[in-house]
Amino acid sequence: MTNQASERSKSSDPLRGILIGGRFRILKRLGGGSFGEVYIGVNIHSGVNVAIKIESARIHSRAMFEHRIYSYFNECTFPIGIPQSYFGGRVGDYNVLVIDLLGPNLEELFNICGRKFSPKTVCIIGIQIIQRLQCIHSMSYIHRDIKPENFVMGVGDDSQTVYIIDMGLAKRYRDPVTLQHITWEENKALTGTARYVSINTHRGIQQSRRDDMESVMYLLFYFLRGSLPWQGLKNQPNDVHYNVICDVKVATSPETLGTGFPEQFAQLLHYSRALDFYEVPQYSYYVRLLYEALASLGESFDYRYPWLAKLDPCVTELRGDTDSLEEDTIDLVTPLTRRVYRKLTSTNATQCRTVVNDDFDIIPCDPGDNRASLLELRDYYGIDLFV
Repeated sequence: MTNQASERSKSSDPLRGILIGGRFRILKRLGGGSFGEVYIGVNIHSGVNVAIKIESARIHSRAMFEHRIYSYFNECTFPIGIPQSYFGGRVGDYNVLVIDLLGPNLEELFNICGRKFSPKTVCIIGIQIIQRLQCIHSMSYIHRDIKPENFVMGVGDDSQTVYIIDMGLAKRYRDPVTLQHITWEENKALTGTARYVSINTHRGIQQSRRDDMESVMYLLFYFLRGSLPWQGLKNQPNDVHYNVICDVKVATSPETLGTGFPEQFAQLLHYSRALDFYEVPQYSYYVRLLYEALASLGESFDYRYPWLAKLDPCVTELRGDTDSLEEDTIDLVTPLTRRVYRKLTSTNATQCRTVVNDDFDIIPCDPGDNRASLLELRDYYGIDLFV
């Protein structure tokens, strides 16, 4: 990156270069939304990249809450697929959360794959999602915001693992010591994403474990079908719109949703809808039926995801020595940017090229060392990481 480009980038992003918690340097903005902004950062002691979520301190902070939740969930007996959180708190005028830097989310991969996953892929994803919820539920919390964007893939050697993220709406459903369950309540506002929430959530009933499980089934049918029958309804005020979605959900049988797919999917939606408010979901039943669905397809749980062929090493994006890309054309799921988002490693380092223009560049792969050194990071980002 030229000095001129580096200075322009710094001036347009005042957070670039800030040190968080004495360990994490903000490097580059990845994206943003209603919650705030997400940046790539680096642990200046280890050189490992992290994700840094930043929100204005003027709004109600989720950073400290999420930090506590992630830390608590990692005490689960089997915390596979739960990100590590390294910092959560106030930094100047911002609330900041630092967690593991992970890969693309399932909605991005869904788009890469033409907006349909095979039943095999849905089974492999579904088994892992059920296991993540079992972990969270075992720690006395429910997630309450099941949607494709809140499930992401791991990176590097862990790239086959589905992670669950965004605990901002998570809520305790029982006392962690006494295990006393929360009481039934009505007239609750809808919490979550209307497309995937349970019918009981639409009806204003307090959420419990069963609602996460029903939401998962709508998510799996979304991946199987490419869409759900209650999508694309005419725009109306939220309360009316939510009621219309609820009516369509109630009128749509599991068999209708599952037409053309292994019968186990419809069976699991029936089971989810029949769960009692206080009932413990039989997670092993979900997993067993999804394995049965795999067997009925003549398939196995082999982690062979369809997007792997579409996300080959970065050489597939770079066909000549003079190739270049504008920054605003880069997104998380291109093979090119996996070089940054996968802890600056590559599965085929010897074939990577360097892409440089005035706006964006990629550290060249080093066949002898797949991790960028702190000196490389310093030169790459134009920031003194050691200040």
